[in-house]
Amino acid sequence: MLNEEKIRLMTNMAMFEKKNGKAMNSGKNYFKSDYISRNMIRGFFSYTISCAAILCIWLIYSMEEFLSTLSFEGMLGLIRGFVIYYVIGLALYMGLVYAVYSRRYDYASKNIRLYTAKLKHLDKRYDYQNRSRTLAKEDRRE
Repeated sequence: MLNEEKIRLMTNMAMFEKKNGKAMNSGKNYFKSDYISRNMIRGFFSYTISCAAILCIWLIYSMEEFLSTLSFEGMLGLIRGFVIYYVIGLALYMGLVYAVYSRRYDYASKNIRLYTAKLKHLDKRYDYQNRSRTLAKEDRRE
C-alpha cells in the first residue's frame, strides 16, 4: 500500500537535493573558517598568477620604452608602483573572496539544516507507520 504523503515528502526531498546538492556538499565537508581560508588561499595564488601574467604582458608590450628609460630610479619607481597596485588590489580581492565564500557557506549550511529537518520529518512518518502497523498486528492477535 502506497502512502501519498510519504511519496510527496520523498519527491520533495529528491528535488531539493537535486537543486541544492552541489551547494550543500561544499559546506558540509568543512568548518566555516576552514572553507573560507581554503578559498582565500586559492584566491591569493590565482590573483598573484594573474598579476604576474599582466606584468609580463605589459613588459613585452612596452619593452622599447622600458629599455630606453632604464635607470635605477625609474626601475625603483616602476617596482614601487606595481607593488602598491598589487597590494591594494590584493586587499580588495581578498575582501571580495571573503564576502562571497562566507555567504556561500551560510547558504549551504542553511540548506543542510532544511534537508536535515526534512529527513527527520520523513523518519517520524516511518516510525509512526511502523508503530501503527505493530499495534494493529497486536490487536489482531488478541
